[in-house]
Amino acid sequence: NQFNNDLLDGKIITLEFWGTWCAPCIKQFPKLNSLTEAFSEENLIIISITDEPEEIVKPFLKRRALKTWVVSDTDKSVINDFGVNAFPTTVVINKNGEVHEYVKVQDLSVEYIKNLLQETKTQPTLSFDMTETQSTQKLYEPKVQLVELNRSTEGEDDSPIYSVSVTIDTSATLEAGLLAKKLGIVDIKGWSLLKIIANVYNTSETLINGDKKLLDTKLNIKVLMPRNQPEMIDILLKEALKKKLNLEVNPIDKELELLALTAPNGLTKYLKEPNQNKGKFSADDGVIAARHWTLASLIRNIELELGESIFDGTKLDKRYDYDLYWNHGDPKSIIKALDEQLGLILKSTIMTMETLEVKQKRTKN
Repeated sequence: NQFNNDLLDGKIITLEFWGTWCAPCIKQFPKLNSLTEAFSEENLIIISITDEPEEIVKPFLKRRALKTWVVSDTDKSVINDFGVNAFPTTVVINKNGEVHEYVKVQDLSVEYIKNLLQETKTQPTLSFDMTETQSTQKLYEPKVQLVELNRSTEGEDDSPIYSVSVTIDTSATLEAGLLAKKLGIVDIKGWSLLKIIANVYNTSETLINGDKKLLDTKLNIKVLMPRNQPEMIDILLKEALKKKLNLEVNPIDKELELLALTAPNGLTKYLKEPNQNKGKFSADDGVIAARHWTLASLIRNIELELGESIFDGTKLDKRYDYDLYWNHGDPKSIIKALDEQLGLILKSTIMTMETLEVKQKRTKN
């Protein structure tokens, strides 16, 4: 599609940068559709721009309707021109063809658009091309610069090769940081002890028992070590947590009533082998989107949504493409969604499972 001044003249243009793998983007489809319905194209044009090719976008939009204009920017020319380095990004262009502001799509409203339409129109200044291409698929990659630690020869640098730091953060309100075990880097802030133990012991948060106040303890953790030793990071963190918090972590087999996830028909139309080799996973309220990803993250997010443990009985241990949508206000609706959308059955069952009991050792007086 060729967009020029004649087409854009006097209109409010909203550019919405998105991806089929981006759950927060998909969550905003109803908002974009409602705005499209509220205004004619004489007043407002919403253009949804993705860097994925048509063969990926078209089948996806058959499942999740998007009433805006949709453009495939596979060479990322428009994405780069507008300095977009995160999805979703929303750019509002006023009637004069000028970039009005970058906003959150949830902040767009009928009143917001009406106010822009009431501004005095002057000579348009915007002109740009967004031509659909058949170029090689290029998936969106966040602009993250990885810095290689300089480990000099002996005598030039006495900095430690292995470093582990665990500190309690009583003021933490948000979870953040980088967890890249294969790169030998962990730098996380404000994570709960519960979440950290689940990660380093490779188990579900719902299978960890202990005093709530203890498990809610917020921690900052830094680890530096050579690459490609993720198992060693887990070993070091287990010991560091035990010493820092005087912990005991004991496995205990318990008979539990839990949910079992099965795939009676194996792969399905919407749970399928990946058609790309780069992994993408994201989740938001009522949406999970994954490309070239395992089912482990799907299961983990469902556990958090339902507050129950899930046993993976699917026997699907590779990487897949899948999307899942449910009514976030009704967590149980995820069970029906799994069946209808992915062919996965989630049923209650009683099983003996290994749980972790976490407690602090009693100190001697």
